[in-house]
Amino acid sequence: MKWLAAFGRFWWDFVVGDDWRLAAGALVAMAAAALVARVNVGGWSVAPTIVVGVLVASVARATSQRPDQTATLITAAAPGVALLSAAKRRH
Repeated sequence: MKWLAAFGRFWWDFVVGDDWRLAAGALVAMAAAALVARVNVGGWSVAPTIVVGVLVASVARATSQRPDQTATLITAAAPGVALLSAAKRRH
């Protein structure tokens, strides 16, 4: 029975992860796409549009909560960009 609990914890952590809002947004996107498909309307763009909206909202929420860490995250994610911006400031 322990393996079943571990399996469930793995999938919960994998799907929900750090932000439950992203998982909920993905579920809403899939449900909306299914409803549009059921009506037989060409709604292939419904799910990607919702997902992009949820991702933009998530990034906006994360950067507004920790503005001092945003530069650190950008530097860690793209060190080349940080070097280019530092070089531009010197000139």
